[in-house]
Amino acid sequence: MKKTILEEWTDMVEQKENNITNYYIHAEQKASDYFQLLFTQVKEKRYAIELASDLKKYLRHKRSENRPFNFDQSSSKQYRQYIQHLTKRGKLDNYLERSISYIYMRDLGRDITTASIQQRIHSVTDSLRDYLSNPSQTEWFSLSSLYRLAQNESLEPTFFWLMEKLRHVSSVIPEELDHVHAKRKLIKIIAGVLIHEIEELNQDVSQEERAKRLDKAVRIGYCYGLTYPFIDDLLDASFLSDHEKEQYADLIRSTLLSGRVIPFTNWKGKNRETIKRIYQELATAFDYLKTNQERENLEKFYQHAYLFFHSQEIDRNKELTNTHYTNEELYVPIILKSSSSRRIVRSFQIFTTDDQIEERMFYYGIYNQLADDLADLDQDLADGSVTPYTYYLTHHQKRDDLINPFALYWTVITYLIHDVFHSDRNTCFIILDRAINGLKRLKQRLGYQRYQELMKLFQVDDKAFEQLLQKAVRKSKNVAFFDKLLRDQMVNTLENEQLQKQYFRDILKKVKTEINPLFKMEEKNNEQHLNHPPLIDAANYSLQGGDGKRIRPILTWVMAIDGYKLDKKTLSPPYLRQSSICIRHP
Repeated sequence: MKKTILEEWTDMVEQKENNITNYYIHAEQKASDYFQLLFTQVKEKRYAIELASDLKKYLRHKRSENRPFNFDQSSSKQYRQYIQHLTKRGKLDNYLERSISYIYMRDLGRDITTASIQQRIHSVTDSLRDYLSNPSQTEWFSLSSLYRLAQNESLEPTFFWLMEKLRHVSSVIPEELDHVHAKRKLIKIIAGVLIHEIEELNQDVSQEERAKRLDKAVRIGYCYGLTYPFIDDLLDASFLSDHEKEQYADLIRSTLLSGRVIPFTNWKGKNRETIKRIYQELATAFDYLKTNQERENLEKFYQHAYLFFHSQEIDRNKELTNTHYTNEELYVPIILKSSSSRRIVRSFQIFTTDDQIEERMFYYGIYNQLADDLADLDQDLADGSVTPYTYYLTHHQKRDDLINPFALYWTVITYLIHDVFHSDRNTCFIILDRAINGLKRLKQRLGYQRYQELMKLFQVDDKAFEQLLQKAVRKSKNVAFFDKLLRDQMVNTLENEQLQKQYFRDILKKVKTEINPLFKMEEKNNEQHLNHPPLIDAANYSLQGGDGKRIRPILTWVMAIDGYKLDKKTLSPPYLRQSSICIRHP
């Protein structure tokens, strides 16, 4: 008997769900195998043998660098001064090349030892150096500088579209979430998708085609980036009740499994209207990603997206009070989510080459996650979140089977250097620079005492390695990275923007309370035709209306009082009438 259209559709959805579920099982097994490999190397203390030798070479290399430079970029908001210091000491090229090389490894999954990638890194370094050295470039992360970049690429409409979208996101995000870091992560994802697209553009592509592809990359980056504030951050926060979180997670999961947006109906909870607005924006983003995917990549997109979401959910639903999580239960979801988050970007394009890029991304992911979890340890403890670090601190005294996550972190670094990047000297030093820089930033942010407490708590089972590591943290100079400087500057800019908006709202409220009484008409009026109560009530209702037509008068008031230091009474209607300034209509 021939199947109905509904039955055929149901079968297709079931097949899609089965494919994604089977892919998850396969990926989970691969992650488990990787964890077992790392687990064995932790037990063998491979990091204490091979990485100790690397650290000694690294320290000798750092001592041999000409003219040590001890200006800490993270301690100063004067980022241009930092770049000028690097330039004067002839260290800017090295600084930029190290930073760009790291991005090629981490974000693009490239082998930086190949001649073609080395040539590309040098080219990007030259372009970035020229941009930073331009005297007319006063700000790197500002609306004006971003607009100029958009102009150069014929992307002005894209720029204005993105600004409007970011404004909309800010208006929708609940106050309980961190608006600055939500937008920072969103912008970071957009930049990541753009980098992938730019790397695939041939030099002979026309300007029209280049603009078209970059416009699409920005829109895809925005749509994918929404998952961070509108899914991860929202489900991590306390804004939603537990039941609302379950409903929301089910909507996202069903959409990813079926490949179609599940209608927003039957929501139970006090935050219905807020979540409805957020879900509508996510639904629009999901449809855009679907319709702008290459057909051969669409299935890969569903697989990686579900892998990322489901592994996040497994971690999110863990409870710190549970004493029975195994090492594998703690680390396998981390391997899955940290690798799939970057591999999702790969599903947005058809790449011309594939020299083990996704494999390197797979192995690299857990390194970034463990570094981030260490940096966020105190906040995660306060929130009761389960990470390898918080769980180890909470239960290791009664669970001697638990892996020290700090030891695993250095084991991952050892594996990356020697097994993934084949002991290349330059790659080794860049990875160690990044790791040492992370510890130095952590020490500066937490303070010496708290840093020492953490290092004691996570002390690895090899005293010689521990001493060598902390010596590297104390002695190593020139380990800063440009993307960290750019991140700090981005946060400063977004925070200032938030403060300026709040300042304007406060000024608006304050000035309104001062000028609103001046607009009120009294019934005792010398002009008989105005001395009519209904007419006066209607006029007062109009004068006390919304802010739309009040903005210009308020700005005029602020300029007069704060800018020109005029007396407030000189701006009041009675004074203006007495001074014959008031214009009367005939």
